[in-house]
Amino acid sequence: MKIVPLNLPKQFSIINRYGRRIYNEYFIAIILGEFATKLSLNNQDVYLGMKVSKKFDKKSCDRNFAKRRIRDIARELSKEQFITRGSGII
Repeated sequence: MKIVPLNLPKQFSIINRYGRRIYNEYFIAIILGEFATKLSLNNQDVYLGMKVSKKFDKKSCDRNFAKRRIRDIARELSKEQFITRGSGII
């Protein structure tokens, strides 16, 4: 199972519309379990998209660092089977 980036606005909008929101004071995650079947994509992969605003930090290097950390966490969670195959996450 590999982490595949979300690139198209259509993919983001589907997860925003149908996904389940999990959030706290610092982080919002929107998860859609059957994302791959809605778009006829590979069910063996996990689809990950991120939006980090300038409110988080003004420096792009710090925002990119946060994205790299989130990608690494998602990779580790997918290895441990905490994230199901075919899921879409923003």
